[in-house]
Amino acid sequence: MHTPTNFDQTDRSRTAPALRYDGASPLVGIPSRNDIVVEFDNGMTIILQQSLSGKQPIHFMPTEVSDDTSEYVNGISSYILRITGTLINGQKAVVKITGIKPFFDVEVPEEMPLSTFKTRLVNILSNTLKGTSKFGIENINAFPLQGYYTEKKSYIRVITWNQFDRYNALKAVREVSIRTASDDLTPIYYYRKVAREKRLPLSSWVTLSNYFHEYIQRDTYLFQVSVNNYNPTSEDDYNNPLFSSALSRD
Repeated sequence: MHTPTNFDQTDRSRTAPALRYDGASPLVGIPSRNDIVVEFDNGMTIILQQSLSGKQPIHFMPTEVSDDTSEYVNGISSYILRITGTLINGQKAVVKITGIKPFFDVEVPEEMPLSTFKTRLVNILSNTLKGTSKFGIENINAFPLQGYYTEKKSYIRVITWNQFDRYNALKAVREVSIRTASDDLTPIYYYRKVAREKRLPLSSWVTLSNYFHEYIQRDTYLFQVSVNNYNPTSEDDYNNPLFSSALSRD
């Protein structure tokens, strides 16, 4: 929810009237974002509206990224990556990316059979997360990030629905001296890990497809899209005369 912010610009010399802005209403004489979009439109709004009405792919430029862990999807608290930016005509948009499951990897000790270790790990996770419905596991093989190895090692990937459960599960595993990987515990910048692993563009034009959208308050569009439908804009689009002038802006 947006909470209006008051800006009190009182003239301490008492030679001019005080100005107060609550952040919710437009300022008289100051053009709104929509006013600027209309003035410098260059036909992009029509193209955008046609794409939206036909559920066609649209273009989006990210400007701000944050982790949103309080979103419920199908009744389950799920990790959401929230990205704010602009559309091809300059209008503001918020994109919520779904389908991202936070994870970390657990190294399987060489001296212990995989089945035995897996049972131990599941017990730790179940006790920590109060059941088995909040996580999943899968076997993977990978090279450790530190040291030199000629063969891959066995790992168990622990997958959770949200960042909170990942954090608690990872802490519990570390507390019993089990070695882990892909295990950053810093929650505030977790989106960087997600973007790196999923190869999500955060500073260049993106193409959204198969999205849900609505027009919300303060001249803003809200989109919800699966992580698989948030992709870098192709060279063909950059060279398309319909979009090239808009996509050359950054």
